[in-house]
Amino acid sequence: MLAKLYEVTEQITTHMDRYEVNQYVEYLSSLVEGLTNWYIRRSRRRFWDEGMSEDKRCAYHTLYYVLVNMTKLFAPVAPIIAEELNVKHVQSVDDVSVVADARYQPNFNEIRARYPEQIPIIIKAIKSGKFRLSGEEVFLTNNGIESGYDSDVLLVTYHAKEGQYVASNHGIVVALDLEITEELRQEGFARDIVRNIQDTRKQMGCEITDRIELELLGAFPCDWLDYICKETLATVKSIENPSVTFEVEDEMHRVVTIKVKKEN
Repeated sequence: MLAKLYEVTEQITTHMDRYEVNQYVEYLSSLVEGLTNWYIRRSRRRFWDEGMSEDKRCAYHTLYYVLVNMTKLFAPVAPIIAEELNVKHVQSVDDVSVVADARYQPNFNEIRARYPEQIPIIIKAIKSGKFRLSGEEVFLTNNGIESGYDSDVLLVTYHAKEGQYVASNHGIVVALDLEITEELRQEGFARDIVRNIQDTRKQMGCEITDRIELELLGAFPCDWLDYICKETLATVKSIENPSVTFEVEDEMHRVVTIKVKKEN
């Protein structure tokens, strides 16, 4: 798997240095195919092995190394996350407590399956908070003696800080800051106006390069007027005989009336 990663990295680097971007996706697809349909599939028993043997640890370390470096290979051609999700900023943090409060409970199914003879001991230690996390292991203290277990014995849930929304999966925690400032509200209104104008362009039968004339009346977001015009190929002016007239209302019930016609 590592040989495949190094081979693809070298091939992609060589082609990208020559600006031969058409050679990019084929190699990435080959790498993903090798990782998912060969390495992961053939390593299932290693991943599922009880405890944390040296072989299992090596399997996980290799998978992690390949995923990190494969992500770097994807980065130049992938939509980096903010644009795709329509958020302002994306920030990575090392400490989950910055965005959420973690709460721990015994994972009864895993405890029964992996440590059937120690069920009461493990549950008692977790419920009393006598544990610490370290990598893929959790160390529980019982009668002053600390013992290591697979971290799957813990069921972790995350609760968002005020004003945020949190979701988690496979150890990754994502928090959305849901506070809407007036600036963001104005931008959202401008985007809504653009969407409605674009729909109107289609209804009017405009070609993609056709320019239009706009007249905006009411509480439109003035600071975003240039953005609206650029996105819709529009010129703002007074219109006496518009082809279409419609209204757009924001969440604060502010209404803008928009007149549209094709530019002569």
